Amino acid sequence: NQELDFDLAFSTAHASVLEVFAGPADKGIFSPSVQNSQFLTQKMILEKIPQVEKISISMPNVHYFGFDLSKFPRIPGLEGKCSGDVYLPVDKPSGQITSTLARGMITSKL
Repeated sequence: NQELDFDLAFSTAHASVLEVFAGPADKGIFSPSVQNSQFLTQKMILEKIPQVEKISISMPNVHYFGFDLSKFPRIPGLEGKCSGDVYLPVDKPSGQITSTLARGMITSKL
């Protein structure tokens, strides 16, 4: 039974959340679903912190819709590969997405 360094565990869990949900700062990361990102985060934390037996994540189910910038042709820099994307969030979440992963459940069923 290993003693847990809580500061290290917290920073490891925090870094895992950022890695899975944000990805590299210069380009981000694609996520097919919040549920998939939650699973990958939980799996990473269980792999990196052996003292954690299970982890639960709960977050609001917020949807973002792409904003069509083609209607603004006079704004410079909105064309081509490096133009970027803009997403408009829905003003209210559609419930909560909650998941729990324990060491015996590491295989995804998605």
